[in-house]
Amino acid sequence: MKNKSIITIVFIIICFGVLAFFGGMLGAGPNGYAQQYEFDVNKNVLINSIERLKSENAAFSPPQNYTDKDSLDSLTGHFNVNFFYRDKNTIVYFFINDKQGNTNKSFVNLVSVNEGFHQENYKLINRDFDRKENLKVKKDFEERILTKLKIPYTDSGNGMFIFWK
Repeated sequence: MKNKSIITIVFIIICFGVLAFFGGMLGAGPNGYAQQYEFDVNKNVLINSIERLKSENAAFSPPQNYTDKDSLDSLTGHFNVNFFYRDKNTIVYFFINDKQGNTNKSFVNLVSVNEGFHQENYKLINRDFDRKENLKVKKDFEERILTKLKIPYTDSGNGMFIFWK
């Protein structure tokens, strides 16, 4: 009887470990991997700050021939944004949303980095980069964009347990 208990406990621990490690692969599409940054401001304030940053720094705007434009998704309420890192020839995609029922809290969700202008060249944050490169991409995003908004924020991680933050 004692052996059965030990085997059961070991089995549960192994199952929990496997789920914790691989559970992120069950994310809800590409957005399931997104790195989330929390702001204590209304979504519209955050959107206006992003738009102002882009208008003050024309280099952040993707070239005219890039087909994905910043836009509000009427179905989800997400405001989709593309920033261009001219020095790296890279486009960073993120979206802004809020928690329903809380109008004074909004989120920037860093989703992907696209090398060049073709859709098939994108890499998802927290999935397609190794840990070192992933941390570098997120730090670069924070320095180039988030800190320039001059609005305090918190890195909320990505909801994938403890392995990536």
